[in-house]
Amino acid sequence: MNKNIAVDVLAYFCFCVMAGTGLLLEFRLDEDKSGTILGIASEDWCDIHEWVAYLFVVVVVLHLIFHWAWIKMLATRHLWSTVIGLAAGVCVIGVLLLTPVRHPGKLHNDCGPERTREHDD
Repeated sequence: MNKNIAVDVLAYFCFCVMAGTGLLLEFRLDEDKSGTILGIASEDWCDIHEWVAYLFVVVVVLHLIFHWAWIKMLATRHLWSTVIGLAAGVCVIGVLLLTPVRHPGKLHNDCGPERTREHDD
């Protein structure tokens, strides 16, 4: 199998798993994250969602490496579009990484263990 096809199929599979587990976590499992589906606990679904997302990032990087010659060619032909696109991408990533997260009364994310501020002392 061609490496580009393998990477594209793996990227598609990762995207489908991320979309499916994300929708599952948002709409099918209980608010207290105590349910199970297919014998898998909701906390494990969170872990699956997270690790497949990491795999997806690796696959996208591989995809970019495999198509680097095409990317360079496109960047030389359309320099300003490339610069604007890269700047927009960096801004989105920067905003998402640097924006403070507020959890009123709680110190957790939806997939991690729940701790309240009173118990954290």
